[in-house]
Amino acid sequence: PEYKTKYHHEKDETVELVKCQYFTTNILDATGNTAKDYSGLDSFVIHVCVEGAYTINYNGEIYPVKMGECMLLPKTVDHVKLETIFLIVLVLVSISIFFSQYFPRFIFSVYFINFLKHKFR
Repeated sequence: PEYKTKYHHEKDETVELVKCQYFTTNILDATGNTAKDYSGLDSFVIHVCVEGAYTINYNGEIYPVKMGECMLLPKTVDHVKLETIFLIVLVLVSISIFFSQYFPRFIFSVYFINFLKHKFR
């Protein structure tokens, strides 16, 4: 079986990796600053930083994220700015609203196992 997800690599563009009825997984290989609009999503979003470092700017608050960390952005967070500190590779996961009701409505940081870097590179 193939354990590595195949995708078309695009610099500074969000690329879809996997999509099903419960979640969508995208990857973003960013070299500069970018704004993300999540207002059209009916879910929260998880940022998984698999390489580099960046900050999330939301309503004037700055949240630093580095390789191996992830951020949960609740459904109420609709517009953010991502400011690249080092070249970043993010895995962006949006979960269906059915599952999002079980998660708190605030931003928090958790540590993440670095295996995703090898899975999607």
